[in-house]
Amino acid sequence: MDALSPLKVLGRGYAIAKTEDGSVIASVRQAAPDTRFCLRLADGEVPCRVERKDEEYGGKEAEF
Repeated sequence: MDALSPLKVLGRGYAIAKTEDGSVIASVRQAAPDTRFCLRLADGEVPCRVERKDEEYGGKEAEF
């Protein structure tokens, strides 16, 4: 059970994206351009803003 704790999962490199009202962003469809959100990482949070979205992932890395 310890390996499945949310903080342990974040420690393995995963993150949780949350909107300003605290709801979790689980789909690219929830993130319109200019949407502000917070990215929760293992050791803190990073404020972010959506610049664009790519709805079809297809196994390729995002271009920055």
